[in-house]
Amino acid sequence: MSQKPPPPSEPSGDLEQVSGPVSRVKVELLVAGDQLVPDDVTRVLRHAPTRSWRKGDVRPDSRYHMVRRSGAWYMDSGLAGQAPIGEHIESALAVLTQDLTVWRDLTAKYRVVFWCGIFCSLFSEEMTLPPSVMGLMSERGIALGLDIYGGEAESEFKFEVQHLRPSLSRFVLG
Repeated sequence: MSQKPPPPSEPSGDLEQVSGPVSRVKVELLVAGDQLVPDDVTRVLRHAPTRSWRKGDVRPDSRYHMVRRSGAWYMDSGLAGQAPIGEHIESALAVLTQDLTVWRDLTAKYRVVFWCGIFCSLFSEEMTLPPSVMGLMSERGIALGLDIYGGEAESEFKFEVQHLRPSLSRFVLG
């Protein structure tokens, strides 16, 4: 008959943290569509984009030139990456038009989504989107897109590229 192993000794206090709040987020509002004219979106939302382009514009690169397959208008939330995701969304919406008719027209014509890059450094990290923020997005018809990255934070360029191509780590609600 074999003996059971002794119980584990008490932890030394040097336990590795395996869960907690999300390490860093990057939140951008994206308005996209083949017929998108960035100046028109800027006019109706009453705010300049962080970056924008029209379908067919060429993105110069040190190795090659990429032709944009769709028009896009991005606006960064402007908050630090450690701020909660809800604060990023509220901050972005606070500087844009509050006219819900404008938002309904925009979402009927274009794809409108808050893209959230979620950069996790621990095994299990969590985030919560408050109901009040979900209500703000819902009344405007804005979807929520989540790109979730584990391990070391990915480069900002990878985050941008992921917006326009399918990914297994992408979840879109809306």
